[in-house]
Amino acid sequence: MIASACLLSACTTAASRPPAASQPASASASVTAPAAAAPSATPAGTTTPGTRSLRIAADIDLGAGAGQNPPVIAEAADGTVFYAAGQVVMVIGANGAPVAAEHVGAKVLALGASTSALYVVTARTLIAYGRSSGNQLGSWPLTASPATPTTAGIVVGGDGTVWVWTDWATDASGYEDATVYAVPSGAGKAVVISRSAQPGSLVTDGTHGYFLVSSSTGLGASVVEAMPAPANSGTPSLVTVGAAPAMALAGFSQSQALFYQQSSSLYY
Repeated sequence: MIASACLLSACTTAASRPPAASQPASASASVTAPAAAAPSATPAGTTTPGTRSLRIAADIDLGAGAGQNPPVIAEAADGTVFYAAGQVVMVIGANGAPVAAEHVGAKVLALGASTSALYVVTARTLIAYGRSSGNQLGSWPLTASPATPTTAGIVVGGDGTVWVWTDWATDASGYEDATVYAVPSGAGKAVVISRSAQPGSLVTDGTHGYFLVSSSTGLGASVVEAMPAPANSGTPSLVTVGAAPAMALAGFSQSQALFYQQSSSLYY
């Protein structure tokens, strides 16, 4: 069920693609270097340090449905963009219109991409598809969550390890801890490395995973580093490396894991 294996691997020629379902939404496929700034009230002869402006390089219609159900999105290193707002993964290459890439058969909760593979997380499964062929490369059950997951995320390491978190919080349940899995390159199963992570806090530096675990006191959180599995062991080792604000945004920049909340930030 592959509409365009060519686009999965960022081919530059693309046919017109079908949209998704009800009200149109649009997104920019890329943002480029600064364009000319608008006239400023800054007095002549003065400058505003650090002020830059960006321009929209392409305005791409995502089709109906995306506006009502915000899509999950992933971008590969080559600039190819994947998104899904239901059971179908769409792909955008070379600033063209979206085409259907994969019909997953279940609601897509998260997407990730490497140079060679597209990764899809559903409520109970991680699936990998080859970007050059569009064929399914493998699937790994994700069954450790105490209830059916409602949100998820993926980060793909440069060493081939895929890190996944799933969370089952609903409006009725309120906040719930997330389950974190690691799938080393070539592994036959997803290994559970935490059942108490903060949702959305998982990042990678390319080989190690980092995530937040809430403090037992409810104040702040601990930063946990997951290191590659030792020889003859399928489970990464975990080390608590410091503290961070609770429910902080997470990212990785310039060889440092960054956790930011309001006016405070912490680097590792």
